Amino acid sequence: MCDSIVTTMATLTVQIILQLRIYALYERNRTVLIILVTLCALQVTVMVVLIVITMLHLQGLPILSTNTGCAYQGILSLSSLFWIPGLVYEPILFALVAYQAWGRRGASEPSIPLVKTMARQSLLYFVA
Repeated sequence: MCDSIVTTMATLTVQIILQLRIYALYERNRTVLIILVTLCALQVTVMVVLIVITMLHLQGLPILSTNTGCAYQGILSLSSLFWIPGLVYEPILFALVAYQAWGRRGASEPSIPLVKTMARQSLLYFVA
């Protein structure tokens, strides 16, 4: 449970930073902020629900040691869905940055250096 909570908090922290950057790129547009907050809340809600379902079905603590670490017994295959909300939301964040940087202006490169830097850093984060 601790792993899931730490993972959720780390994911949330990174995404809040990305959301603030996107909010700034869109010149503090209220609609963009509402969309970002709604999607983030939905993502965190789904992740928490999946953590709770997994913990309720956990049959035992890690007692089986393998060469790759401890194996949990009785974890639902549903627990692997924990990663899906992040894998859906992250490309949305990147698409918003890419659209602001390249799509809106119709140019091959953004005209404002700050937008170019933020877009490049978002691309590097997304690829990593």
